[in-house]
Amino acid sequence: MLASNSGVNARTILRTMSDHCSFTQSFGAAVTNPFLIATSIVSGEFVQSQGVREFASRPARTVPTLGHIRRTRAMPNFSPDYWKEQKASKPDRLLDVIPALAPRPWTDSSKRTGLIAVKVGMTSTWDEFGARLPLSVLWVDSCQVLQIKTEQNEGFNSMQLGMGSKKLKQVSSALAGHMTARGGLGEEDLKRKLREFRVSADAVLPEGTEVRASHFAAGQYVDVQGTTIGKGFAGVMKRHGFKGGPASHGSSGFHRGAGSTGQCQDPGKTFKGKKMAGHMGNKTRTVPCAWVYKIDASRNLIYVKGQVPGHAGNFVYVKDSIRKPPDPETVPFPTAILAEGQSWEDSEVITAITPRTSIKQKAAIEKDAKAKAKAKAKKK
Repeated sequence: MLASNSGVNARTILRTMSDHCSFTQSFGAAVTNPFLIATSIVSGEFVQSQGVREFASRPARTVPTLGHIRRTRAMPNFSPDYWKEQKASKPDRLLDVIPALAPRPWTDSSKRTGLIAVKVGMTSTWDEFGARLPLSVLWVDSCQVLQIKTEQNEGFNSMQLGMGSKKLKQVSSALAGHMTARGGLGEEDLKRKLREFRVSADAVLPEGTEVRASHFAAGQYVDVQGTTIGKGFAGVMKRHGFKGGPASHGSSGFHRGAGSTGQCQDPGKTFKGKKMAGHMGNKTRTVPCAWVYKIDASRNLIYVKGQVPGHAGNFVYVKDSIRKPPDPETVPFPTAILAEGQSWEDSEVITAITPRTSIKQKAAIEKDAKAKAKAKAKKK
């Protein structure tokens, strides 16, 4: 039954709905989709009668859709100070879970966090045997713990680290609020790169803890992950190392070709995974078991033997090697902690002992020296 002051019937309601919503429905039948009416016609008044919402006519106007309402809805823009106040007013659930920052004993299941670094470039040095060592220089720029996830709350243990710096105008309000609400960071300490590392329960660090280059020890092995240099579209000779076709007689326009890519009618297709020309580089790759040659704690530099993925200036992620775990006697756990009365600027540069490869190189150098001396003796 309609309201006494509405002046419309059910057929008028359905016609109005058809005009506004552009759909057809059988007249004379009871309206069985009240949600469609309620969400489609928002410019009129609805009257409850016999379980059906009925439309009271009003002057026709454009009816906004639900998507338009969502887009134009005014959302609150909370400042970073608001999130700090919210966090300060709530009890910290992690105080009873995370121990204070202090040296802890290693266990068989201990897994430390990694860190974010910037690839500065490459250099070289010579060891005591005269062998040349190519080195990649990694810079750890104010890497701090931003967020902690524990097994009690999220079901696993991990830490989110932030590295570098960014201006407030370069960061979204949501990400700025996330970073300032955790770790005691201000608007001038916003991080440029974030990364989450899985850790064991005994290796969790408090929020705001700085993870420096001294987190690793000279002589240990690390896994370095980064994005390789993009080479664009490359042929099979550059991408896969194909030999190519003949370079002289009998070859016409097939010097760098890929050759046959399939068979005849059986199987009548090219198998997946066939090495062909395509995009090369710009992929995430990990260099396992990279040997740490030197740690410069005062300048926050890590010297790693060999190459690491990416251009100079790219971000890389460094963590303890899986194949060659760190030595508990030389590697700090859970991280390097500065003693009272000391500063990182006064820390000395720690260089590792000569690696195993240098011992082999020493034997080769001695063998060459003996061969030269023997040849010289024969000439005399």
